[in-house]
Amino acid sequence: MINTSIDPIGQRVNGGSVQRRPYPNPFTGFSLIEVLVSLSLASMLGTIAVGLLLRCQHLSDGTTNQLDQIQTFSRLADTFRDDVHTALSADTETNASVTLRYAGDSVIQYQWDQVNQRIVRSIRRSDQVVASEFYVLSSKAQVKFEQASSPDIVRLNLDTAGRSERSTNSVVCQAVVHRWPEVSK
Repeated sequence: MINTSIDPIGQRVNGGSVQRRPYPNPFTGFSLIEVLVSLSLASMLGTIAVGLLLRCQHLSDGTTNQLDQIQTFSRLADTFRDDVHTALSADTETNASVTLRYAGDSVIQYQWDQVNQRIVRSIRRSDQVVASEFYVLSSKAQVKFEQASSPDIVRLNLDTAGRSERSTNSVVCQAVVHRWPEVSK
């Protein structure tokens, strides 16, 4: 009788030519350390990506707010100059308001509303408000109206917070009263 038993290596004891195939790679799968290293690298890259996205969003919001403020002040400055140039006289009762008088009983008043952080432009005729317009500014803005006597100049001073906590941006819009008398309202 022929011995056909197989030894632990996979060869027949009798030295026959039939062999059991050894595994191509005796170590299959991943070790626990490889999995942990891969997970930590993936989580680190994910955290960096989320941080970059949040920073980009923060910068985008800041730029959008800054552009909104620039556009608001640009519209305010254009309207303010036009109103002052066509007014017959100007009165700054306080630093927070200026009243522009026109022919008849027409009056335009600019008033700084510090509570709501906005400048209110109201048009009055016969002591009745005909129209109002609001210019909303940033929460850290400070507005002051000034008047110089010679020549009759009205100034609108706007101080806003800068990029850092200690810096401020100052913008001044000034106009000569009754510069365009032929266009008076």
